[in-house]
Amino acid sequence: MNYYVMTAIEHFSSTWTPIRGAAATFVGALLGQLPIHKRRTLNTGLIAKGTSSLREIPLPQLTEHIALIGLLKQKDADVRRRCAISIGLLYDY
Repeated sequence: MNYYVMTAIEHFSSTWTPIRGAAATFVGALLGQLPIHKRRTLNTGLIAKGTSSLREIPLPQLTEHIALIGLLKQKDADVRRRCAISIGLLYDY
């Protein structure tokens, strides 16, 4: 699982906007459907730098820890839309 997420995060810096949007969708869908007991095996450092849970991060600092947040600053509206949807799928983290 870590490999898939890490590979997708590498695609966040692609020069092609459809690739960036698809990578965001993939990460959000994959992690959003991951059962709670399987989340312990996921290296959350891939998503949240240096924490074991997103709940440990104070809200003002959360934006600098989540890899998906960087995609919200993209110029392409489709990338921002797909990223926002993906972040919404991570509500349970």
